[in-house]
Amino acid sequence: MKVNKYITATLATQLIYDDNTIIAVDNNSDGIIDEAGPRTQFKEVLGVGFSYKF
Repeated sequence: MKVNKYITATLATQLIYDDNTIIAVDNNSDGIIDEAGPRTQFKEVLGVGFSYKF
């Protein structure tokens, strides 16, 4: 996305499901882990660029 004459921005997202990564879940916020297992994971990357010609 072009913000203005000099600045551009990019946003990339990635959705993954990894069986090898175990994520702990506390369902009732009591500090005790209720369950653990593989979950869906999101990765987001924001890039901002500056360009000037001289």
